[in-house]
Amino acid sequence: MNFVRKILTQERMFKHNLILSPIEFALFWLTTYRALKKFKVTYHLYKKDKIVPSDVASIIINANFRSRGQIRQQIRSRISNSVIKKESNLFSEEDIERALSELKTKGFARIGIINDPNLLSELYKLENAPVYSSRIYKSSGRKNIRFQDEPNPDLDHIWYVDPELALNNSSVQQLILDTFWKKIADNYLGAETRISALRCWHSFPHKAKEIFSPENWHLDAADGLSFIKFFVLLTDVNEKSGPTAIVPIPASELPRKFYTGRRFSDSEVNKLLKSKKSNVLKATGEKGLIYVADTRLLHRGLPVEEGNRFILNWTCSVDSFGTVENEKYNLSCNNLLRDRKDLIEV
Repeated sequence: MNFVRKILTQERMFKHNLILSPIEFALFWLTTYRALKKFKVTYHLYKKDKIVPSDVASIIINANFRSRGQIRQQIRSRISNSVIKKESNLFSEEDIERALSELKTKGFARIGIINDPNLLSELYKLENAPVYSSRIYKSSGRKNIRFQDEPNPDLDHIWYVDPELALNNSSVQQLILDTFWKKIADNYLGAETRISALRCWHSFPHKAKEIFSPENWHLDAADGLSFIKFFVLLTDVNEKSGPTAIVPIPASELPRKFYTGRRFSDSEVNKLLKSKKSNVLKATGEKGLIYVADTRLLHRGLPVEEGNRFILNWTCSVDSFGTVENEKYNLSCNNLLRDRKDLIEV
């Protein structure tokens, strides 16, 4: 993969995909002939000794290309058959079952809106929390991050709240302690899950047409082997305020070219949608809405045209294979999640 990207950089592929895509496909086919074997060996070592290779993202991308995304299901065995019996305080069993059914069909589902005004008011306090620029954000570690009191859209259009600060918000703790997300995640992925990462960020309009951005079409690769993501809207989101957009086409039906780990242009995705007679799903809704998405499918955050979007997100993973280093959090002594290693890594 590194060899291919030295020749066909992300920027070149994005600008000249019509001409270069066949060349990229041929190079990937030639350079990934042992990808499945390497993947299985490294995953075996991970299961045995918890050793994750530094090039794990490339290993997953190459194996996904070779198997057209099916390797994840082929290699992962069911970890647990445990059933969560405790009911959710936020959503009914009917809401959860409906969302799970939609998720299995479309890779996306709106679960429902938080109706507790006290929980919401505490969540909204995060909007005034110090932020740091996504341009500085390099890894799961948050050392040497320069914080600002508020985002500056003239410098960057995506600004993050520190995850540890967000996790010390009492309403975030209540959300994670509630059973709704784990019922959906465990059932959908067929194994016990826990939260492997949490993000909270502001998105603003920008003039520059960026090449490397979550606003380009892509498949998530380096978030674990099997995972899904939950999102909480902390502002109203319409079609012009940057909703998540998802292509509801199963992995088994995606052409192999979409497993090369790069960003894809609108023209490439529109051609796919036309061939499959499919339409993009957009996660619009009022603030307080919680939705779930399988971001192993093609997706992107649409660029913000008006206003801004503020959102909370967490990733639920079966295991940490896919990330070089587990993301761990230092929580305050009175944090309700401090002793819940069954839910989150601390």
